[in-house]
Amino acid sequence: MAAEGITVQYLLNLKEQLRERGSAYQGLEDFLATGADRMAREADVIILQNLAARLMRHKEEAVSSEHGAQCVSIEGNMVGGVGGFMVKGLFSAIAGPIWREDAFEKERITRRTMRQNTFGTIMVCVSKGGLPDDVHIISISKISREHNRPETEIIRELRKRGETLFTLKLFDVILGTLNEKLAKGTLHLPISVQQLLAVVAIPSKITVTLLPSAK
Repeated sequence: MAAEGITVQYLLNLKEQLRERGSAYQGLEDFLATGADRMAREADVIILQNLAARLMRHKEEAVSSEHGAQCVSIEGNMVGGVGGFMVKGLFSAIAGPIWREDAFEKERITRRTMRQNTFGTIMVCVSKGGLPDDVHIISISKISREHNRPETEIIRELRKRGETLFTLKLFDVILGTLNEKLAKGTLHLPISVQQLLAVVAIPSKITVTLLPSAK
């Protein structure tokens, strides 16, 4: 009986030791899991901050390019206007009133049909891959000038290709919201377009049709 009592006590002690070790192991596991989650959240925040910095550089480059293009256009119009006035005056004096009336009429028609160039409409384009790898700055105005098409048509064409467009100011707000959620661990990278729209609670139909003039 004594031996049996010792065996039972030994087993009870062993069980208690295992329980204590199990608690310790569970605590260590919880600690490691918490640390890993914190590190993952910190990594996501850093990646988002790097994305914001990259977009800021590209935005500044696009803004500078648009400003330069606008200055060149203004200078060209001024030179063309002065030169055209001098040429018209010269030919008018030589050819007489008939040529003058015909030339002026052609100029009026040309001005009516010529599309007015636009400058400075820059947007954030999120493609199907979402954040952080499939987002970039796009100059709607530059594309409009290069293809001689209205900005609204360019935006519509981008939508058909599956692109999601945001104004610069709106996307700055979105980045702030995403940064908070990543820091809290309620959201993780990568972020799909659907998740992005759900997070900011903006219907996609409204988001991608924002007027480009709202910068």
